[in-house]
Amino acid sequence: MSQHFLLSPKARTLSFKRIHCLSDEEAYAEFVALRFAENSGEPFCPNCGGTHLYKISTRRRWKCADTACANTFSATSGTIFQDRKLPYRDILLVIAHFVNEPKGISAIRISHLIEVSYKTAFVIAHKLREVLTAYQSSFRLGGEVEIDALHCGGYVKPGKDNPSKRNRRRLNRNKEKQRVVMVLRERHGRSRCVLVNHESRMPDMLPDILEEDAMVISDSFSGSAKIAARYQAFRVNHSKQYADGWISTNHAESFFSRLRRFELGTHHKIAGPYTLYYANDACWREDHRRNSNGEKYAQVLTLAGRYPVSRLWKGYWQRRKDAA
Repeated sequence: MSQHFLLSPKARTLSFKRIHCLSDEEAYAEFVALRFAENSGEPFCPNCGGTHLYKISTRRRWKCADTACANTFSATSGTIFQDRKLPYRDILLVIAHFVNEPKGISAIRISHLIEVSYKTAFVIAHKLREVLTAYQSSFRLGGEVEIDALHCGGYVKPGKDNPSKRNRRRLNRNKEKQRVVMVLRERHGRSRCVLVNHESRMPDMLPDILEEDAMVISDSFSGSAKIAARYQAFRVNHSKQYADGWISTNHAESFFSRLRRFELGTHHKIAGPYTLYYANDACWREDHRRNSNGEKYAQVLTLAGRYPVSRLWKGYWQRRKDAA
């Protein structure tokens, strides 16, 4: 029996001890190197892309030498970390802990690890999930693609009487916080998640996600017959069998197993408006489960450096307070 990847030395290329021991200058240098990784770690103007800069050492800023631009910026300007108050080392620690957990990490756990308030941890974790959601939505899927749906969130504890137990699935569907998560997963490839109002709407979403020559494998859900009109489609009837030879949705079901652990084991409650962020977080972890934690750490920090200021999460708690 082969060794699990997480038990192998290849999975552990990121040293938490090293990050904890970084000085403020060392943490800043590492952040800058990964923030501008696409230019070999050398800063460039986020406004015009120019590399001819004046360095303002006393303020950790640069000024673009192009007179038509003359933009003054820092390492976090134009990113989700803009106007951050956390030290650079704490930002690195948050990302390191965020990527290292196979089944996700809660905001309470982050707040304990870096000694910040729950509100701070909640916002920065969701900013990272927003980055991963944008990344997971940036490509199209092809080849053999399995699709399936899961009713996520809005859990209702079954009552003691038998009618409540029998109607539990129907009751869950009617809850405001529950969403239908549709996963599309290439066999031995990448994954994407989208939210749909009902399973029957899944075929309408496929043209925006799949390549034209994709082969679609699904169960016999409501509306599955529509898929064959556009794609080469195969179905398995789960009321009779789990798989019909190579025709199955086992890869999609495997992802839902991880998502359920996210919901019940790590986060416990997932609010309806944020379901897609958690689902794409699980997608990214599933797709990169064979990557070392060092590779995932560098990738997330680089992606965060390219992602613009979050219009949803910047000032999140202040808006809620004003609205109240």
